[in-house]
Amino acid sequence: MERKEYSAGAVKHSFWFMVFRNEVKLLSERKSFEDIRELCRNENIFAASTPERATQIFNMVSLRIKAVGDSF
Repeated sequence: MERKEYSAGAVKHSFWFMVFRNEVKLLSERKSFEDIRELCRNENIFAASTPERATQIFNMVSLRIKAVGDSF
């Protein structure tokens, strides 16, 4: 597995395990990150309190998933 740069500053954010798991599931169902972003905005799939919070959660979880890579 190739190591990718990942900022330790991200640890200040919650892990959001359930969101992480749901996003990985959607990716395994051949959804793209852009598809998931749209679901996040339009259907509030992460049950966020505001659209801005939903975007923040999506961005952080997506960064973590991308850092893990396809081998995950």
